[in-house]
Amino acid sequence: DYYTVANMLELTGPVRVPGYGLTLNAANFISTILYYDLAAYTSAVAGNIHKAILTAVAGPLMNRVSTLPPANWPTLLQSFNGLATQRHLQAYFNNASAENLVSQYGWSGALLPTQGRDYMMEVEANVGGTKANYYVTRQYKVELTRIGNTLHHKVTVDLVNNMPYFEKPNDFYRVYMSIY
Repeated sequence: DYYTVANMLELTGPVRVPGYGLTLNAANFISTILYYDLAAYTSAVAGNIHKAILTAVAGPLMNRVSTLPPANWPTLLQSFNGLATQRHLQAYFNNASAENLVSQYGWSGALLPTQGRDYMMEVEANVGGTKANYYVTRQYKVELTRIGNTLHHKVTVDLVNNMPYFEKPNDFYRVYMSIY
């Protein structure tokens, strides 16, 4: 996802995007891609420029990541681990041994609610077709009360859409949410 790419740019340094007059780095990557993605909703001229930019960046960035000197590998692995923990990076392998290893380190997409004594998973889908969820801030508050032998959970979810007005393609953020 975009956060993984931004993190890799932090490790490898900026990448120039020929033909677009852009230099992308960890600080401007996400906002630049979203700007061009959202522009496609409001301008027929913009089209799918963001996809062309992603295509132009992918090869050079992967080359830089794959040729990082050995001294940088511990930092790269720490970055991958952090991204996997935050679910920005997930891996799957058809090879059972490789998949077991990835799962062992928590880099797979597997959900393991049984490993905790208590578990809550919020699933949010922005199927309204915009990238507005990038601008949405979320705050969760869980209050636990016990009455006798019964534990009661009260979950409050605050969603705030901070999308700048000039980028609002449809002036809304439609959220579909489930809590497990």
